[in-house]
Amino acid sequence: MKAHPVFGKSVASMTATYAAIISTGVCLSAAALEGVCAGKNVKAYFAKLKWPRYAAPLWVWYIIGAVYYAIFFFAIFRLLLCW
Repeated sequence: MKAHPVFGKSVASMTATYAAIISTGVCLSAAALEGVCAGKNVKAYFAKLKWPRYAAPLWVWYIIGAVYYAIFFFAIFRLLLCW
């Protein structure tokens, strides 16, 4: 048992493995929900749109999405370790 960093009470800490499993599950669930909400043929829909010259190509958005989910994972992981 250790003292909670905010509340000061003694709490049992979550193991890093369990926190990583939960964080992965939350990220995968969010990505799946995003895919369901986007619908089918997203690439074909985006191909029909007229983009401005300064718009990032689709492969850049894949990288941005991966970085977003990595930050999302890390934030949840750290919160669970402090819980």
